[in-house]
This record gives sequence, structure tokens and C-alpha cells, in this order.
Amino acid sequence: MNTNQEDKKNSNDLLELSRVYYDNKEFEKSLTYLLEFFKKEKFEISRINMEFILDLMLKSIKIDKNNEIIKISKILIENKDKIGEWLPAIETSLGIAYRNLEKYQKAIEIFENLTKKSPNNPNIFYLLGSCYEAIGELEKALKKYNVALEIDPSYIDALHCSRAIYQELENYTELERICNKILQFSHEDLKALNSLAIIAIHKEKYERAIRILNNVIDKDNKFLDAWYNLGIAYKESGKYIYAIEAFNIIIDIDPNYIEAWKFLANTYFLNEEYQKSLDIYKILIEKDKERFEYLFGVGLNHFYLSDFKDARKYIEKAIKRNPESEKAKFFKDKLDELLEE
Repeated sequence: MNTNQEDKKNSNDLLELSRVYYDNKEFEKSLTYLLEFFKKEKFEISRINMEFILDLMLKSIKIDKNNEIIKISKILIENKDKIGEWLPAIETSLGIAYRNLEKYQKAIEIFENLTKKSPNNPNIFYLLGSCYEAIGELEKALKKYNVALEIDPSYIDALHCSRAIYQELENYTELERICNKILQFSHEDLKALNSLAIIAIHKEKYERAIRILNNVIDKDNKFLDAWYNLGIAYKESGKYIYAIEAFNIIIDIDPNYIEAWKFLANTYFLNEEYQKSLDIYKILIEKDKERFEYLFGVGLNHFYLSDFKDARKYIEKAIKRNPESEKAKFFKDKLDELLEE
């Protein structure tokens, strides 16, 4: 057997080993042998093997083998005459790998180029939008998601990404429109219903928000954002006991949900449970540093508990964090008067 035949045999063995491990769902080992296969100077890939390679690449992305995907993709693109029609799929995998590694500019360059080659592929516009969203260019992201939705109005991932951006931008008109679109395709979509509840809270329609959110929680009682919004709706409608219960449920499930701690502290205060509010603000200081909001909260609760010395100490600390705060200065003056008497 001559050298070329031996090399071909070795290459085929490596590819066959990769396929065996792939069939056994041992994707990391499969990927290792595929990389060894591609180290050979000359290789041939049949249509069946190309389909297997693409599927392995998708599986590898899911298990965060992005650097390996980049290596394989670059080799295949360098040999694009051997992969023909599969080139766009390989380039897409390369872009996804770069995106997953937070190399967004490289991913954007790839996806922008692919939109020209495949202008009717909604997935490319969605992936491009996700990169712009990741770097904070939300308007550009929305434009790309909108193109994806023009091509495929039922593209649920693009709908949800648009929903999340409109919610972040507090564009409630567009948020409502996109939520209603989502609900056309998925009648009980919990994220869309949660967003509609946020709109209701914004419009001060608290009872509507409470109805929606209780319905969401009935279907998923671990949906923390729904519990959070329910707590806000109860708080804003003056139903403090129910709000406190909602925020405590969140903290029991996720002790690091800082916003829930903040609202719990504030709601205890509004319910005139000053010692409990004080205790929560002290926990917030431990969890999230000595922020003005927490220091002022501690000082204010000490004030209403008639602990004026401690109240002044924390109000003074708060003023150091935010010297422009009129409310802090007001209480500082009041405490000075009380302590001079």
C-alpha cells in the first residue's frame, strides 16, 4: 500500500471513530477524532459525512465547545470547494461560536455577510439581532428581529427578544402589540402574559395585573418575575400583606433576588413594620454594599422607632453617598433638632 493510500485509510479510520462516538452520544470524543481527521493535509467528505459533521457541530455548540467549532469551521471554509452548498451552514456555526464566546464584532461581520447571501433566512437576522442586543445596540437589534419577523411572523424567539427589548425600553405600546402577536401563536405564553401585567401596572390597572399574574403563577409557581410583578401590583394597590407574602416567596426560592429584597424592605416600611423593614435593609447592606437607598432606609426606620442617635448616624452615612439628597438633608436637620433638645 502506497503512502497516499495509507494516509487515506488513516483519515477514514479517524472519521469512522468520530462517527462511532457520535452514535453513542459521546460528543466530546467524537469532536476530538473529527479534529484529528481535519489535521490531515488531504481529506474528502461525502454528503452523508457532511450531514453528520454539521449535526455534530450543532451538538458541540450546545455543550460549549465553541473553540473547537471555530477550528473546524475555519478548516472547512478554507476548503469550501469540497463543501459547496454547506458553506452557509458552516459560516453560521462559526458566527454562533463567536457569539457564544462574546466575540460579538466577529459574529456580526459573519452574520451581516450572510444576510446578503441568504436574505430570506429569518434565522440569520435573528442571530444578528442577538449580537447587537448583547452589545447594547437595542434599536439595531430590533430592526434585525423585525426583518426576521417579516420573513416569518411566527418566529417565536424573535418575538420574545423584541418583547424583552420593548419592555426594557418601557415602550409599552409596542410591548403590548408584540405580546398580542405572541399570544396569537401561543395562547398561554407565560412571558407574554407577564409583560401584559407589567403594562397593566404601568397604567395603574392593578386588579387586572393581579388577575393576569395569579393565572401565570397557577401554571408556573416558580416564575419569579411573575411573583415580583404580583408583589408590585399588590404594593401599589395598598395590599401590603399580600405584597410582603409575594416578595418573601421570591426570596425563599432565590435569596439573591436583590430587587425583591428592596421591595420587601419598602413594603414593610409602608405597612409600618419598621423593625422588619430595618432588618431587611441591613441584609441588603450585607448583600449589596452600603448604597444610599439602604443607608437611608436604615436611618429612616431608626427614626420611626425613635432610635434617634442611630437614625442620625445612618442618615449622615447616606448623605456622604448622595450629598444632593433633599430628603436625607431634611431628616438630618430634624434629627439635629431632636437630639439638641
